[in-house]
Amino acid sequence: LSFHKMIAIDCSRMEIIIIFLALLELICQDKVYYIQSRNFADIIFYRKDDKKLPKEKINHKINGKE
Repeated sequence: LSFHKMIAIDCSRMEIIIIFLALLELICQDKVYYIQSRNFADIIFYRKDDKKLPKEKINHKINGKE
C-alpha cells in the first residue's frame, strides 16, 4: 500500500505526520518492508507476513540492489 493511498484527501497535517510516525515505528519493529524508488517518490509499504509479497525483489531493494 502506498503512503499516498493511506492518507485521505481531508487529512490534516498532524494526521499525516502521525500516520508517517506510526509507519516508521512498524519498520523499527520489523513488521513491514518499504520501498521508495527514488527521492521524493511515493513510499510503498508491505506487511512482512503478506503471503503475496515478492520477498526476493523486496530484499534486493532493501539491500540497495536492483
